[in-house]
Amino acid sequence: MRKRNTEERIRAIEMHKPGIPRRRSAEELGVSPDSVKTWISLYKSGQKDLLDDTRKKRTYSKAVKLEAVSA
Repeated sequence: MRKRNTEERIRAIEMHKPGIPRRRSAEELGVSPDSVKTWISLYKSGQKDLLDDTRKKRTYSKAVKLEAVSA
């Protein structure tokens, strides 16, 4: 199962607002109802920033890499 992007998470939340059951919106998006429940809970609790994509490639400088190896 692939990671969902921010737009898909928001879409699931928007689908739930007019009364569409979590299970139905989960089926349409191809995710588990528990995932939709988690996204809705994050949204309602004001933690909308946690819905953002987190897949970012991190790069480290040569100095940091050498320090990590020596530690």
